Amino acid sequence: MDKVRLNNFILWCKNWYQPINKKTNVIRQARNILVLDGYMPNNVPIPIVLLFIDELVEKGIISHIRLQVWNEDIIRNMDTFN
Repeated sequence: MDKVRLNNFILWCKNWYQPINKKTNVIRQARNILVLDGYMPNNVPIPIVLLFIDELVEKGIISHIRLQVWNEDIIRNMDTFN
């Protein structure tokens, strides 16, 4: 994680940031937060997060519970991503 900064994303994973609209899905929230970390607004957050997911879980930055919510949201919105 030295080369790519995910500072805002990590804070979001730790629930320091809350969405303005609580009904916003997790993927949209992640996209908005990744913009704060320097990614383009049209980037799909899933591949970006998957690059770092092992390290984020190992360091306790993103919990297994949060991962489950993330996975459920991906499955629920699968048509949107295809």
